[in-house]
Amino acid sequence: MRSTPLLACCLCLAGLSGVASADEGMWMPQQIPALAERLRALGFEGDPQGFAELTGQPMGAIVSLGGCSASFVSSEGLIVTNHHCVQSALQYNSTPERNLLVSGQLALALALLLVAGLVVRDALGVRQLELGFDHHQVVAMKTELPEARYPGDAQVRAFKLGLEERLRALPGVTNVATAAGL
Repeated sequence: MRSTPLLACCLCLAGLSGVASADEGMWMPQQIPALAERLRALGFEGDPQGFAELTGQPMGAIVSLGGCSASFVSSEGLIVTNHHCVQSALQYNSTPERNLLVSGQLALALALLLVAGLVVRDALGVRQLELGFDHHQVVAMKTELPEARYPGDAQVRAFKLGLEERLRALPGVTNVATAAGL
């Protein structure tokens, strides 16, 4: 009795399989030229015949990395692929004297250090900018108003105006402002 719902679902799916059809898929490169009209109808503007020529463009840009695929993205030989594919290729092509994985990590570390130095230099430069006011006696704060007590813009605006008025009345306060976000 328990298998009845499962059997019913399987029968429904089997009945729908004759009605349903997919409008996508994977094709071998030599099959692409036969799909030229369909590809043009879908908006493809390139030459479908180019896919059948495995050494021409764009197919010549595809690289095989021992079971993984990759693609050239620059004239200098830069390729894009998955991490595990790169690691396998680096291990295969490394020697004890020339560890490509370590060399790559060192290059990345050097690049990150250079970028960090630029960020620090820029941050120090920003600290020395003239702000146009004396920031040493500026106080900033953030307030979170409960929605139950301040449900609309009018109530929030009234709170802010009242707060500004009370803060201006404090001794030593020369100016007060509120903002929606900082």
